[in-house]
Amino acid sequence: MKDLLVEYRKTRLAVLKKIKEIEKSANEIEDLPIYKNILSDIEYSIEWLKKGHEPGNYNAIDKSQCYLVDQQVINKVISESIYKKISTIEYSDIINNVNHKVNYALMRLTTTELECFIMIKCEKLTYRECADLLSIRIGTVQKYIERALNKINTELETNIFIN
Repeated sequence: MKDLLVEYRKTRLAVLKKIKEIEKSANEIEDLPIYKNILSDIEYSIEWLKKGHEPGNYNAIDKSQCYLVDQQVINKVISESIYKKISTIEYSDIINNVNHKVNYALMRLTTTELECFIMIKCEKLTYRECADLLSIRIGTVQKYIERALNKINTELETNIFIN
């Protein structure tokens, strides 16, 4: 499916290039509406492929909600090679448990947001320790935590699967 998306994007660029050529020269000006319609159809198809459902249809389950958090990321965050755990709770069990409310909220986080969230909120590392482990700045860690908390709160308030 990614190959199809790549081909649509290449075609979109070719159509955009053709539209610019037509706008610069007055040779095929009557074909301009046709190319703009083609571009519109291609953009609609690209949006469909990216979202996994019809664009503008807000009743469908979002594609990102259909997949669980990447197991490799969880293993990387939880592994002893990154940092020493201070608690006996296995976060991977909670995160991978589809019936657990937090799972739906954590699926919305990016990998870095999830890593920072677990290190700061669960393992009680300092912002400095987290920043050093991920080779990023403290301010970046703070932003990731803010975004993660906002996403989690929004998901807990609005997700129909949680309530």
